[in-house]
Order: sequence, then structure tokens, then C-alpha cells
Amino acid sequence: MIFLIDQRWTGSPSNRGHDYFVMSRDVGWDGSGFSLNVYQAQSYYQAGYRLRVVVTWASTATCTYSSPPYNCIVDVPDADLDLHVYDPNGAPVGSSTSYNNNYEIVDIPITNTTGNYTIKIKKFGFYPSSTYFGIAWTRYLP
Repeated sequence: MIFLIDQRWTGSPSNRGHDYFVMSRDVGWDGSGFSLNVYQAQSYYQAGYRLRVVVTWASTATCTYSSPPYNCIVDVPDADLDLHVYDPNGAPVGSSTSYNNNYEIVDIPITNTTGNYTIKIKKFGFYPSSTYFGIAWTRYLP
């Protein structure tokens, strides 16, 4: 059995990879609200394969006391981010746009198009000045 190790995003398309950083509310977004960090998942058509992309970010607990016991009663996502995936021709093929959690998931079949799938993050809402952010993707056979 061969295990592939995820590689931190280097700017080159890959079958699987990940990235993580502190995302800023005010820096790193274009005029349409899309992150300037754009990822590419390399893929070639092979019957039955799928592409799964997952993004997640931090949430902040609301606590009634500043010292133990903290009595934290609410956990609010730091942002409302949306995930969009485009095929090698630039056509949208999947998106996840939920609003009440701190993750988005897209899992799509790989079509008969060989090339790089583009992964974009869109900011719908962003509440603190920054948040921890992570993304991972893989091409797999279920």
C-alpha cells in the first residue's frame, strides 16, 4: 500500500494538498469578495474518481466570565466563507455556501476533462479582524 503525504501549497497544481494561514478580514480580497489565494487541484480523467475540497476556519466562544469557570454558552464562527470549484474550462462545477458553521465541503465527480480544477474562497461575512483558516483537497476513488 502506498500512502501519499499531503504537501503544503506551493503554487503548483497537485492531486492532493493543503494550506493554512491567518486570514485577514480587510486584506487579500478582490473587489467581488473572492480571496486572492486561488488554489488548483490537478486532475486527469479516470472513470469513477472524485475531487473533494474542504475549508475550515476558527470560531469564537462567548463566555460570561473572564476566569474559571468560564461558562461559555455560544460558539460563533469568525466568518461566513463560501467555497467554489471550477472545472479546467472555467465552468462552475460545485459550491458550498452554508452560513451557520465554520466549514464548507465540495465533493464532485471528475468529468471527462483533464486539467486543473480551480478552487476559490468567497467572503460573505467576516466578523473579527482575522481568523485561522485551512484548506485541503484530494482526488480519490471511492
